[in-house]
Amino acid sequence: YVVDFGKRLINDRRYGSPRPNSYVMRNEQFACHDKAVSHFKNGGNQFLVNAKMRFGKTFTAYHIAKSIAAKKVLVLTYKPQVEFGWAEDLATHVDFDGWEYYYAKDFDAGTTIDLPGTAKTEVLFASFQDLNDMSKKKWENITSYDFDLLVIDEQHYGASTPKAQKTLEALSFKHILEVSGTPLHALMSGKFLDEEVYSWTYADEQRERRLEKAGGWVTEIYRWLPSMKF
Repeated sequence: YVVDFGKRLINDRRYGSPRPNSYVMRNEQFACHDKAVSHFKNGGNQFLVNAKMRFGKTFTAYHIAKSIAAKKVLVLTYKPQVEFGWAEDLATHVDFDGWEYYYAKDFDAGTTIDLPGTAKTEVLFASFQDLNDMSKKKWENITSYDFDLLVIDEQHYGASTPKAQKTLEALSFKHILEVSGTPLHALMSGKFLDEEVYSWTYADEQRERRLEKAGGWVTEIYRWLPSMKF
């Protein structure tokens, strides 16, 4: 509690935001961000983040949204358990101060979800299981929104099913960012070109850990990760 309170005080003075987190992206997150943003700004409309667990895909996705000046972001997944991470990153980091977060599950079937457009960026998180039934009153406005960025989290899990594809076809969006730790089908299908994919594997992480160790642990970004042998 004391550490958290201290961080909030420091960040309030330094950044004008009383949020506890102010860490920056790691090198590999910057590389992913830069490649995706460059692709989108040069006319591309789809991008795949193929990164191992604990890469920080949510944090990186938010920064991609910020750099393309996304005003409305829709996050969809067949794994609604990941919602906590999307809510926490947005609510606790100074980089997303002024953003507004909505969770579709917080609205009952008879209450229409409304994105008023008053925040810097509005993020709506929903499960495919919920949105697939667009006949519910809560979704009566969803097709009228033109989302700047659609994010599909846990892309490998159900996103290519007929139901999911039908839902995606009904939505309006400028860019789509697909995120997964194991998007094997998408990679093998040829859906994404090389310039539309950023990959970060366990082998990449272990390479960085070895470099840190050889440098006498001057930095400790990877030091506390388990050592793995392939």
